[in-house]
Amino acid sequence: MVVEFPAPGCLTGSHLKTKAKAARKSLEQILNVPITTSYKKMKKNTVRLQMTGVFFWDKKHGVLGARAPNSAELHPVVKVEWLQQ
Repeated sequence: MVVEFPAPGCLTGSHLKTKAKAARKSLEQILNVPITTSYKKMKKNTVRLQMTGVFFWDKKHGVLGARAPNSAELHPVVKVEWLQQ
């Protein structure tokens, strides 16, 4: 499953903007890395997370390396919880 944290500017007018911005900030704090347009830096982080967001089936649209085989996505993520062991 792909999860997406849109840039705050992309959420203008959305009723989910406040929650999505808080989720993005939570993930940055947990991983201790800013979220950028490149997700590659985050691949080195291994943590267990529980994420809540808007679920949908995305269609193929040319995004390379960021598509789940079953096309499942959470977009935007509105809550992130760190499942510490």
